[in-house]
Order: sequence, then structure tokens, then C-alpha cells
Amino acid sequence: MDGVEHGRDTHEAEERDRHSGESEATLVDLMVKAPLGEAGDVQGVAFFKDGEVVATPMRHHIEDLDTLEVAWHLLDWDDYHYNIEPCCRMASVLTSRGCMMGCSLCSQRLFWRGDWRARKPENVVAEMRYLVDTYQVEFITLIDAYPTHDLERWERILDLLIEEKLPVHLLIETRVEDIIRDADILQKYHDAGIIHVYLGAETSTDDMLNSLDKGTTVDQNKQAIKVTIAEAIRLNPRHRGVPGHHADAVHASVERDARPDPRVGLLQVQPRDAHRRTV
Repeated sequence: MDGVEHGRDTHEAEERDRHSGESEATLVDLMVKAPLGEAGDVQGVAFFKDGEVVATPMRHHIEDLDTLEVAWHLLDWDDYHYNIEPCCRMASVLTSRGCMMGCSLCSQRLFWRGDWRARKPENVVAEMRYLVDTYQVEFITLIDAYPTHDLERWERILDLLIEEKLPVHLLIETRVEDIIRDADILQKYHDAGIIHVYLGAETSTDDMLNSLDKGTTVDQNKQAIKVTIAEAIRLNPRHRGVPGHHADAVHASVERDARPDPRVGLLQVQPRDAHRRTV
């Protein structure tokens, strides 16, 4: 159900994920109907019956993400720390869901069916204020795949954070073209508390970027790295091993991006990555 494969790495499980819904809606429905033997009436689930996978009709995505409330009170906050600053408490905040980009190396577009939904900036910042005031959170990572997609909304979030003067540091991930787009407002990133940006550089050649359907170039990667570091923001230009990307190419990528900043991330292939079966 909803992304849980229970150890079965099969084509059927991947097809199931195309139909699964979001657990906030699906689980409530399932808890009511499953005890009555009516799990088959719950949209957005899949289960094994008589050795076969049964997938129910697709559940529509939740339209208004701001209707979802996080049960922050259930967390044991002493267990949540930013590893680089282990004395400091950390939380993860979702400001949007989904991605419409076609990168073949990523499962986000497939899992979220190519759509993108966002919360209101005011509600996002209010949640951050609540975490800081109630649980003394000092670091927040935005767990969105693509928080910067809507420039007007994203800049509104930055402006509100600057206005609030929250005593918190932020970590985000985004695309290199958005960093280039935002070159004139990267000071706002800094002033809003963003200290770490994860970028999907992926590889060191344009041919490989094209094969991954990234829609970006090596020159764009370089430009995004340069303007980000200029604002004293820590950078992690992530790289990924893919078919045809031999060891020399990986080392070349890491060496290039480590010159301006030595923190380079290496990622594995994801379960629903289009390249998974060839690795």
C-alpha cells in the first residue's frame, strides 16, 4: 500500500505505485474498511490476494496540502539532530509535493504522476515559527523535491522568513536553472536563513545529462555553483552513478565540483528510477 513493497521488488509493485494515493487520505479509509473485509473498496491501495496483486482504482491527490496537520507532538525530539551540528535540533517541513520535470534518474515525477502542489507561504512560515517556539528547532530541511518551482510563491516565502527573523537555519534542494534564475535574489536566500543547497549536478558531461533528460548543461551547473558559493551558502552538487557512467567519469565530476566546495554528494539509483533495471 502507498509505496510499501514488503520486500517484493517487482514490475507489479511499480505498476501499483502508479495508482497508490497519499497515505493521509488512504490510511484513514483503509482503517475503517479493512476490518469489515472491504479493503477492495478503498481507492489507491494494492494487496496480494490468492497470490496475485490486486490494485484498486487510483485515488486523486489531496488538493489542499494545508489541510494536513503534522503530529509534531508524537516525536521524541531528543532524537532529531542535524548531524553537522549534533547539539542542535532539526525538523523537516514540506512546502510542496510533486515534480513535473522529466528526469529519467528520478522517481518523483512517476510517483506524483507529474503534478505539483504547493502550500501557502504564510502557512509554511507559521509552521516554522511553531517549531521554533514550541520545540526549539534550530535547523529545518525542506523535504520538497522542487520547492522553488513557482518563483512568486518562493520569493514570498523568503520575504516572510526575512520579516519573521526566525532563529533557524534552512536546508533545501532545487534545480540548477532555478538558482541561475534567482541569481539576483540569492541574497534573500542567505538573509532568510538558507545555509545549505543541494543541487542535482548529476554528471560531468552534457551527453550524460542529455541521456538523463535533465534539461540542463554542465555550464549551467558551473554557473549555479559559482553564484551560490558567492552568497556564502554551503553547496552540495549531487552526483549519481548511472549506466555508462564509469569510474573515471565519476571521479572527474567529483573533482570538478569539489574545487569550489569540497562537499560533494553521491547518490544511489532509486527503486523507481528509470535506470534501475540496467544497474
